[in-house]
Amino acid sequence: MNLQTTMVQKDRQRLSQWLLLLGGLLSLAVIASAALYLDGKRESLITNGVKGAQRVNILLLEHTARVYDSVDILLRATAAELEDGKFLAAHDESRLYDRFNSYIAGMPHIKALSVLDADGKTFATTFRYPTSHPDYSDRTYFQILKDNPGQGMYIDVPVRRKSDDEQWLLNVALRLPSEDGDFKGVIVVSLVPEYFSSFYNRLELIAGSYVSLLREDSVLLMRHSAKDELIGQTFGRNPALQPFLNQRLEQVSLNMYSHISKMDVLLNCRFAKSHPIYLCTSTLEDSLLAEWKSDSVIIGTFSFLFSFVIMSLFIVMSRQIRRREVIAAELANKNQELDSMSKTDLLTGIANRHSIEIKLNELISKALRYDRPFSVVLIDIDHFKVVNDTYGHAVGDQVLQKFSQIISEYTRVTDMSGRWGGEEFLIVCDETKANDAAQLAEKLRNIIENYEFGLQAPITSSFGVTQYIPKERAETLFRRVDELLYVAKNRGRNTVAIR
Repeated sequence: MNLQTTMVQKDRQRLSQWLLLLGGLLSLAVIASAALYLDGKRESLITNGVKGAQRVNILLLEHTARVYDSVDILLRATAAELEDGKFLAAHDESRLYDRFNSYIAGMPHIKALSVLDADGKTFATTFRYPTSHPDYSDRTYFQILKDNPGQGMYIDVPVRRKSDDEQWLLNVALRLPSEDGDFKGVIVVSLVPEYFSSFYNRLELIAGSYVSLLREDSVLLMRHSAKDELIGQTFGRNPALQPFLNQRLEQVSLNMYSHISKMDVLLNCRFAKSHPIYLCTSTLEDSLLAEWKSDSVIIGTFSFLFSFVIMSLFIVMSRQIRRREVIAAELANKNQELDSMSKTDLLTGIANRHSIEIKLNELISKALRYDRPFSVVLIDIDHFKVVNDTYGHAVGDQVLQKFSQIISEYTRVTDMSGRWGGEEFLIVCDETKANDAAQLAEKLRNIIENYEFGLQAPITSSFGVTQYIPKERAETLFRRVDELLYVAKNRGRNTVAIR
């Protein structure tokens, strides 16, 4: 009897174990199925959100580009008339006021059309009937156009109206040349940013979405809807955006963390083809996944009804541990990538300016402590803008890459070569005096001049070479070598200037 009882007990234990195992498997199956469903739905929502943002962004950018098209036409048409002496002779200020008002009639996005003379004073404007001539020579657009004859249509950062600080104006300006080509003045079209917002509202964006209109240099021109103090700030500092900005890709979609909203956002950015602007649509991931979160609660609660409390606890703990391990591994990889990106120029693959500055500070400390010499060589590709204008930016990028390979190949392991910015490169020569560095520069100059870049004309470069002076600051060293580079350029380029 005892034996029979023992056998029954063992059978029950086995049955209990099998039931626990079956219950665990059923619980795991339910949880796994729920998790797969929710993950798939989440990915579907994000994918659809990205596609929706892309469609909306295309519409937004097309409308915005049309606005700037009309501004460009208005600027050029006004410039053409102002170049005609007969037009000015036939119109006094009051007639110009009426004439310019007729130009912008029916254009609700334009607040005013103004003409500034060569001194920055208002020659004619539709802001008010001409009774005074305010001075706007301190405005950025006036200074930029005055100092840059080749500058096309310039979009300035929005400013508040002097007469009404609650209203912003977005000024778009065009240089007005005289018959002899000198600076004659500026034509300014003042846009109303709120006009863009009224159009953006009609598209019924997803709750939690906002639109950013940016200048080519990543300066924020308008954000809908957002606080006014964000206007004029630099956008796109996230490293993931840099290839899009540097290479002017048509569009990019990213899932990234926003330092402004302190949340994850889905970002879609697109460049305008005809104007120096681009537009980004940002959607908060929390807003996009609101329905998914609600379903997660319901499905999660239902699935956990089929599992034992203890089993569920261990499963959840296990999933959390695995998830944390995955996140930790991803974070480590991302940190490694970010560390590499922070030290390397994305286009050329050589050291970037930040890495060079760190190296220079190390050598300055070494020079101060051990009185060891070092020199720097600043290089600039001659007439690089002509390469870009003639062959396009893609060919220009190839030239920069080949140029970087040459510099890296012919510098010592103990030296550091890197891209200083644009078409400028800097070589830091450790344990090297100025004359030795000049020999390296002359060697590189000769190699570059005779290197086959695949263009119709040879590529040449100018060099500035100088040696570190004990106890001087890095800024002084940079300024001196930059001045020497300009000396080399003034000598006719393709030469080495040393001091």
